[in-house]
Amino acid sequence: MLKLRDIFCKSTRLTKNDIRKYLDRDTTNKERHEIEKIMSSSSLNEDAMEGFEEFGIDELDKIPSFNKFKSKVEFPSSSHKIHSISPYINRIAAAMIGVVTMMGSYMYWNDSAPERTFAEQFQGYDDPKMFELRDGNSEDGTAINTVLQQGTSHYLDEDYSEAIVYFETYLEENIGEPQATFYLGVSHLQTKNPKKAIEYLSVVAGLDSEYNDSAKWFLALAQIKMREEESAKETLRDLEKNGPPFYARKAKTLLEQIE
Repeated sequence: MLKLRDIFCKSTRLTKNDIRKYLDRDTTNKERHEIEKIMSSSSLNEDAMEGFEEFGIDELDKIPSFNKFKSKVEFPSSSHKIHSISPYINRIAAAMIGVVTMMGSYMYWNDSAPERTFAEQFQGYDDPKMFELRDGNSEDGTAINTVLQQGTSHYLDEDYSEAIVYFETYLEENIGEPQATFYLGVSHLQTKNPKKAIEYLSVVAGLDSEYNDSAKWFLALAQIKMREEESAKETLRDLEKNGPPFYARKAKTLLEQIE
């Protein structure tokens, strides 16, 4: 087990209490200067300290990943002299940066950020074909199912609760039909039911249809709203890699925001 008391400078004592006092600005000028000498030896250390300062050292103890980190790197007690830091400073700083990076993700997914992200990214989806469907027209001249037509009409009128009723009725006899399943999923998102949205959008995301990429985008938004972190990232990575340029760019930008 790596111990900080074995790697820091002989003349310096950097205990957990020292770090707490530094963050609380409860040090003398001399003590603060000595701590800052260590911190200034590497920009990584400075970045790490900023992370601790923003999050709060006591809050870190509540995070499982940080406790795992502490099991590998111990703070020294005040009774121990600290020895040469130079061979190990980058390793320790990198470990601290890893904790800070983890904290950023933890803070995102445990704050209201997912709700804000969903609100910023979610926009209703309209397809020109829906207007033709509502008006009773079809590309091949076949008769339009009246139940699907009614569901489409309610969707375009933003009456999503009624649209859900008609889409569900239509799908009872047309299980897995991509268009109705997709719009049923989006309708559930519009009525603030992301759990049901995920159920239907996941189906379309796995189908080879014209709605595949759009379904993945809305699926990722639903997963973000449900705070399903890993699922949302996996969906967005798939869309970034395999989707058309429009959705690939959107997926890349959103991934950078939530990671």
